[in-house]
Amino acid sequence: MRLKFRSLLRFLVILLLVPSLAICQVAPQPLDKHARKIQRVLAGFPAGTTIFVEMRDHSQRLGSLGAVSATSFELLSRKGDTQQFAYADVGRVQKADSDQGNTVIFHHHNKMVVSLILGGALVGFIIFAVVEVKKS
Repeated sequence: MRLKFRSLLRFLVILLLVPSLAICQVAPQPLDKHARKIQRVLAGFPAGTTIFVEMRDHSQRLGSLGAVSATSFELLSRKGDTQQFAYADVGRVQKADSDQGNTVIFHHHNKMVVSLILGGALVGFIIFAVVEVKKS
C-alpha cells in the first residue's frame, strides 16, 4: 500500500511540475539588469533633454530624448529624424548640454578621480604619522 502511495505521489508531482516548467520557459523574459539601468536613467530625464547614446556595437548617437516606453525610447536627431532604440541595444547613456552652435558639453561623474585623491591623502597621512611616531 505504501509503495503505491509513493508512486502515485511521484506521478502527481511530475504531472504538475513538468507543465509549470514549460510555462516558465515560454514566458517572455523581463529586461536584463543593464537594460533596466538604462531605462531608469532615461526615465529621470525630461523629454527634450539632449543626450549622448553609445550603442553596444560602439556606434554613437546624439539627440533629444523623445517618448520613453517600457522597452524602448525615441531619439530625435538635430536633422529632425526620429529613431527608436531598445534599452537592450544601448551600452551607455549620458546627459549632454547643447551649447550654442555644435559644441556639446558632457556631464561626467568623476568618482574615480575623487577616490584616488582621497586615497592618496590617506596614504600620505599614514606615512606622516608613522614617521612622526618613530621620531619620538
